[in-house]
Amino acid sequence: MLGHNRLDGIAPEAFGALAPLWRVLHVSGPLEIVPVYLLYPLVPWAGVMALGYAAGPAVFSQHPGAPRRLAWVGAILVIGFVALRALGGYGDPSPRLDDGNAALLGMSFLNLTKYPPSLLFLLMTLGPALAALALLRRAKGPVAGVFVTFGRVPFLFYVAHIYGRARARGRRRRRPGLSGVGHVQHHLPAPRGLRARVAGDLSRMARCRGAALPVR
Repeated sequence: MLGHNRLDGIAPEAFGALAPLWRVLHVSGPLEIVPVYLLYPLVPWAGVMALGYAAGPAVFSQHPGAPRRLAWVGAILVIGFVALRALGGYGDPSPRLDDGNAALLGMSFLNLTKYPPSLLFLLMTLGPALAALALLRRAKGPVAGVFVTFGRVPFLFYVAHIYGRARARGRRRRRPGLSGVGHVQHHLPAPRGLRARVAGDLSRMARCRGAALPVR
């Protein structure tokens, strides 16, 4: 996570026949060996996931001081992002603008690389997320319950949207300009018995995650 931007200058072509492997690891783009446009290279997403697992005990600790520690870590990450971006050095392959009006400079400051996520992108997103978690972890009520449900089963809703896109394929013509993973999903054949399969899949996933979600 911290050092992968040092590899930004290495192009897949430098590896010859192993170029697809470098795309899987670090560079977004067409995989070439199969008709797939890869948006999520393993580095540094694997590091982000590993960090999440490692930080789990601290994030969900019941210690009275845990929320304050989370807030401090989030604030440090945000400060680190602002400092690195202001210095304009390491952290993102897209440099910010130095001239322009306030709105343009502000957008340029936040215009970071997501595919693959740069160090600055991770600092900018994980920092506020930790700070928000520290503030909201004790929230209660019906609105909090909705967010808890979505937070516990994000993969369930992601899979559901893939099924939805596949089903919608039969209802509309092919639209120009689709690219990336969305393009691949858009042209997936709609499976037979889609409604029953979606209901079964969502029900099983909900039971595994302990979320009481009605499936019709």
